[in-house]
Amino acid sequence: MRFPNAAKGISKIFTAEILQLITVLTGGAIAVLGVLYSDSMIINGFTADVLAITILSLAAFTAVFGIIAFILKIIGFIQTARDESFFRGVIWLTIISIAVSVVAGIFSNDWFWNNLANTVNGLFGFITSILVVLGISRMAFTLNDQKVIATSGTLLKTIIGIGVLSLVARLFSIFLPLYLGEVIIIGLACLAVVLEIVRYILYLVLLSRAKNMLNE
Repeated sequence: MRFPNAAKGISKIFTAEILQLITVLTGGAIAVLGVLYSDSMIINGFTADVLAITILSLAAFTAVFGIIAFILKIIGFIQTARDESFFRGVIWLTIISIAVSVVAGIFSNDWFWNNLANTVNGLFGFITSILVVLGISRMAFTLNDQKVIATSGTLLKTIIGIGVLSLVARLFSIFLPLYLGEVIIIGLACLAVVLEIVRYILYLVLLSRAKNMLNE
């Protein structure tokens, strides 16, 4: 086995990304339910209470899975960095994203600044994904695994394209005036979530193939 540390690290990163995908889904659900909650407070008090409990439950679920995913990613990045230098940059980006997450927590009650901080954090995640792909690609070159090399190139282009569209959608959802209607805001939020899901799925495909490559 040429990259024993990377083999362990990529496996942990793969698991962490699956958990992260779940948090993206629940995060999108919380955003939609939040808008519905503001209407239900006026229409029906009981409905508002049910939505509030649902939102809090999803938020707790998202937080727990997010923490587990974060720990697995950190361990995976550190292990992989012992064999592939691209992952050292990933570690630094992860540390910076922690600071951004703290800012998002401070402004948790401010819709604009909280979403802006989350968008910046999404940008760091986007760059991290690119570095991971580049790192995997370089290991594939060393191992002369043409299948992973080809997949890395194709998915890198796709991830960049989808990542840019996702960030644009998120920015529109932040800066769009509320008077244009809640439907448009929900639509843009859902579009951003869908784009993130597609990006994660493509990313998981590469991680899965890299895991198999490194464990051969």
